[in-house]
Amino acid sequence: MRRIIALGVRIADDLAATSAAEAAAPGWPGFREEDWGSLSRVGIERWSADAIFVEALARHAFEVIVSRERAGGAGRVAPGRATV
Repeated sequence: MRRIIALGVRIADDLAATSAAEAAAPGWPGFREEDWGSLSRVGIERWSADAIFVEALARHAFEVIVSRERAGGAGRVAPGRATV
């Protein structure tokens, strides 16, 4: 479970960095194909209950990271430092 949660947070962190770099529209961009590939490798398939859980977690983490960055704080999560 920790591995799945960490993967969700890592995906959210990557999406937040990508969104900021591309000046993307605000809001949750959703998982990319490469994210689904990572999730599939740990046994999470699209539209499963696990996928819905991980997406909700990642969406929340994304929103927290982005709001902290907008407020001028350290929003990014250092590798291995996620407080889950």
